[in-house]
Amino acid sequence: MPEMRNIYIREFMLAVEALEPIKQRLSIAGIKPVKQPETNAIRNALVTLYAHCEYMKLESSTDQLRRIEQALDQGIATSRLLNLLEGLRERILDELPKRAFYQVATESLWFYHPDPDERAKLVIRPLRLIVGDEVYNAFPSTHYDLDEAIKAKIAVRYTACVFHMMRVLEVGLRVFAARFKVSTDQANWGTMIDQIEKAIRDIASDPNKPANWKEERAYYSEIASNFAMVKDAWRNHVAHGNKRYEEGEADSIFRYICQFMNKLAFQFRE
Repeated sequence: MPEMRNIYIREFMLAVEALEPIKQRLSIAGIKPVKQPETNAIRNALVTLYAHCEYMKLESSTDQLRRIEQALDQGIATSRLLNLLEGLRERILDELPKRAFYQVATESLWFYHPDPDERAKLVIRPLRLIVGDEVYNAFPSTHYDLDEAIKAKIAVRYTACVFHMMRVLEVGLRVFAARFKVSTDQANWGTMIDQIEKAIRDIASDPNKPANWKEERAYYSEIASNFAMVKDAWRNHVAHGNKRYEEGEADSIFRYICQFMNKLAFQFRE
């Protein structure tokens, strides 16, 4: 779902409704030529309607809109224009039931913002604005899974969202393991975390440890503990298909992992 339209209901219906008072005035005028104020008001409504009908592929309605536009250019009696406008309404009502519309949950609208090049279109925000510059720059190989997790969350596929976030976290774990020269070839999370924690404990006995080794050890220990927690709480269940996730859980996991990867990005990067 790369993009969506935010105007089907509101602006589309407003444009349709804007034609009703015009039609009422035209019905009183009879066969007289259409006056300029009505012509301008109709053209304004047609601009919005045309954009929507074309995008939704309401082909018959779009053809009728072109017909009305041509009639306005050539000059037309109000009675004829009234018939054309009524025909437009009927075509829209005929075609709309043949189209399906997907409603995005209100809480997921935050992931979208207006397309700079087309006001009526909403597009997913740039990934760096959602997850932060630190994660975006430090872990480029996570971009695909972060993007898929966001789309899954929007599409109400919460278990898929969590699955992709575990893949994001695995990138962080492998980068973290490399700092301690822990092999990640065919190693499971448990093995890697155990070896990392041992390497962290051994910092104290390293003759070449830095002056701030206690602070570094505390930071590393906190990171390792977070990986262990995620492994036991979420990762194992997702990997082995033992659990399905609902909205609240997926939202919490998504936010937690984004925050955690930001913390990891302070000192680590691919």
